[in-house]
Amino acid sequence: MNNVNEPPVNIRNKKSLKPIKLNWLWDLSIILILLVGAYFRFTGINWDNNYHLHPDERFLTMVESAISPVESLGQYFDTANSSLNPNNRGYTFYVYGTLPIFIVRYIGELTGNIGYDSIHLVGRYVSGAFDLGTIILVFLIGKKLYKNSKLGLLAALFSAMAVLQIQISHYFTVDNVANFFAYAAIYAAVCIMMAEPREVKIPIEEEPIQDQPTDRPSIDWKHYFVEGANIGKYALFGILFGMALASKVSIYALAFLLPVAAAVYFSKLSKESRNFEAGLILRNLAIAGVLALITFRIFQPYAFMGPGFFGVKINQGWIASLKELSIISKGDVDVPYALQWARRPITFAVDNLVQWGLGLSLGLLGLFGFLWMGWRLIKGDWQKHIVIWGWTAFILVTQSINWVRSMRYLLPLYPALCLISAWAIFKLWENGAGAVRKITLFHINWRRVLAVTAAVITLGGTAIWASQAQSKCQSRLKTVLRSNSYWHTKTQPLSTLLSHIFMDLLQKKMAMLQV
Repeated sequence: MNNVNEPPVNIRNKKSLKPIKLNWLWDLSIILILLVGAYFRFTGINWDNNYHLHPDERFLTMVESAISPVESLGQYFDTANSSLNPNNRGYTFYVYGTLPIFIVRYIGELTGNIGYDSIHLVGRYVSGAFDLGTIILVFLIGKKLYKNSKLGLLAALFSAMAVLQIQISHYFTVDNVANFFAYAAIYAAVCIMMAEPREVKIPIEEEPIQDQPTDRPSIDWKHYFVEGANIGKYALFGILFGMALASKVSIYALAFLLPVAAAVYFSKLSKESRNFEAGLILRNLAIAGVLALITFRIFQPYAFMGPGFFGVKINQGWIASLKELSIISKGDVDVPYALQWARRPITFAVDNLVQWGLGLSLGLLGLFGFLWMGWRLIKGDWQKHIVIWGWTAFILVTQSINWVRSMRYLLPLYPALCLISAWAIFKLWENGAGAVRKITLFHINWRRVLAVTAAVITLGGTAIWASQAQSKCQSRLKTVLRSNSYWHTKTQPLSTLLSHIFMDLLQKKMAMLQV
């Protein structure tokens, strides 16, 4: 007979069982999100049937089919003679980054697709693949920054269905490659600012001699060589920033996020630790800067004169091309394709972002979250949000006041807005804890109801918008392609002339529609 004070065997067994943690299932869910993203990005990849309807893509296709792999490392850095330099193949006005075209060209060599009617498809697949990588980074940033896998997954799902990201993934341009390296660098910055402060024992050079006035103890200079202090993360940021800059030079503002992240980490240190780590942080920033320059030198080699790696004199031809592009971008000169930006309101970029790039549901939620997060920064809750919010604010403001307000130039803030949107939903849910209002016989937590409603509406609306955008684009393109084919078959003697006229008119129309 059992003792009454002894719990039954089955109760003891239940108490001894540990709860099964299924957090790993949330991490595996990113695979399903990537499959959704891949479907949208790789469906209809040859959407123009090799008619090369996108003007920027067509230019890059011509460049890709003209350049060729180098025979040696010395030739690679020989700006005047390198076969990879677009300037040496007749394209003297080349202002894009060279890292993306190197990647595409060498993949084309490996797969045997280097011709004019095939290399652009390699570029489109590369563009889509890098955007899938950006989706993974969105998940990692959300998980690291807010310590919540579910928030990261929701943000990644938003990014997987963001229409502009899907659209750009169907083009062979440098934007998705630059965006990937930019968000990889942002993730490194987040890791720096989220690092746990460590208690340090300040090393002293020597004991003060008796009967001598004692000054404040001096820090041993040797610790600059033996202490890590997150040096690997700073180095990683520098390398990734250099690769982003070698993909698209206009991403330069990304560099400011590193000192911001360092400042956030520094603000969490104790007074004793600050005196010890201030010099280490400055050292790390300098190392990151040097590594960024070296990486840019390697992957954008023709921004320098060469002929060897140490020939780092700036290529004035490259500078002249950037200056010419800047003049065009500011509207200081009249070129036919820039006339569309005349008399555009300052809200033009935001209108396109909300209506077309993200869709109304995700676009409005993103703007609401952006304003709410900004308010929390003002109220003192800034340490977690400053990097993502600051990056979003910079891109939004600069591209809204720029003369050229193309939707594509806002691409760097799309993943950030997806993160902010997911944060807004989870913050509403978090604020609903304990906020219950009694109405008749029911207890309703309106804030959590609002959070769930916002999530459902945004996910459903974004999914519908992504599906509709893709299907409508495909159906309209079929009409365009049939029309172009008609001109070629029915007016054969004039086909070349009419084709050029038709394509020019089509490109102007597509530019006006922000394709």
